[in-house]
Amino acid sequence: MIENNKKINIAIIGCGYVSSIHFDSILNISEFNLVGVCDINENKAKIASKMLNVPYFLDYKEIPLNKIDIVSICTPNYLHYSIARYFLEQGKNVIIEKPITLNIKEADDLINFSKEKKLNLFCIKQVRFNPPIRAAKAAITENNLGRMLSCNLTIHWNRPQEYFDRDEWHGKLNKDGGTLINQGAHYIDAIQWLMGPVKSVFGVCAKLNHNIEVEDHASAILIFDNGAIGTIEFNINTYPRNLECSMTFQGEKGTIKIGGLAVNELEIWEVENMPRPVLPTGFSPKVYANGLYKGSCPNHIYVYENIRDVMLGKSNDIATNGEEAKKTIEIITAIYKSSKEGRIINLPFE
Repeated sequence: MIENNKKINIAIIGCGYVSSIHFDSILNISEFNLVGVCDINENKAKIASKMLNVPYFLDYKEIPLNKIDIVSICTPNYLHYSIARYFLEQGKNVIIEKPITLNIKEADDLINFSKEKKLNLFCIKQVRFNPPIRAAKAAITENNLGRMLSCNLTIHWNRPQEYFDRDEWHGKLNKDGGTLINQGAHYIDAIQWLMGPVKSVFGVCAKLNHNIEVEDHASAILIFDNGAIGTIEFNINTYPRNLECSMTFQGEKGTIKIGGLAVNELEIWEVENMPRPVLPTGFSPKVYANGLYKGSCPNHIYVYENIRDVMLGKSNDIATNGEEAKKTIEIITAIYKSSKEGRIINLPFE
C-alpha cells in the first residue's frame, strides 16, 4: 500500500497501439507518476519517451526497481506471463492488459504467486465499465429480470489481412493465442460477469477467410451453473467493416439488448416494473491504425481509478483480479478444446 501523500510510481511496458490509452489514463489521474516506458522497438520507445518526457528502456529488466511501485504490461499477448512473473518476483504490483496469459496454467501461477507475495494483480477488463453493461449488471444482480433464461453474444467484426500482416505476432497461435482471445475476450468476460459461472461448453471454430494460424470464426453454446443457456456467434470476416457487437439477456421478467459496435448502446430494455434507465453517453469505440479497424470502448480511466484506490488503501476491491480474468481464458480454452475434440467440455478443468 502507498502512503496517501505519495505518488504511485508506474512504468509502462510496451508502447504499441493500446499503450496510448494507458498513457492518457495515467496522466489524467494526479496520484500516478509515470516514471518510464519500455519497448524492444527503440523507435516506439523514443516516441513515447519524448511525448511523455520520461526515460525509455529497451529491456524491462533495465527499469530501476527502486523507482517503481507498479508496472503496466501492454506487450503482445505471449509476453504477458514472463514479464508479470519477473516483476512479481521483484516485489512489484502488476497490471496486465488482456489476456492475463495464453493458458490456464500460467494464469494460475500468477494468481497464486501474487497472493503468496501479497502483491496486487490487476487485469484490464474495461468493457465492464460500458454504461449499458453496468446497468444490465445492476438489474440482473438485483433480480429485476427474475430467473435468467438465456443470453446471446454476437460479434460481426472485420479484421483485414493487413491487420495480421503488419507485425510478427497477430494471427500466430503461440503468440496471439487466437482471435477469441484477442478480439472476443472482453465480451466473453462481460457475459460471464453478468450471467455467472459457466458449467459446460460446446464450440466450433474455423479459419474461413484469412491467411493466419488461428480461427476467424467461432460459434459456441454455453450452459451456465444457473441453468441458463448462452450462445456465441463471433467472426472477423464481416464485409466491409465492423457492423455489430451485441449482447441480449433474457430472464423471466425482462429482456435487455445492448448493441452498437462494441456493446456501447442500450437498444432494448423491457424489464417488468423497471423503466428504461437514462445512461451517460460513455466513450466511443477506439479507432486504431488510422481507421483500419475499431476496438472496444476505452474505459481504462475507470480501471486506473480503481487501481489508484486499491494502491492507496482506499478500497480492497479490485475491479478485475486474476481469478476473474482467468475465467475468460477457461471459457475460451474450453471452446477451442470442444472444437478440436468434437465434444462438450465441462468446467472447471480438473
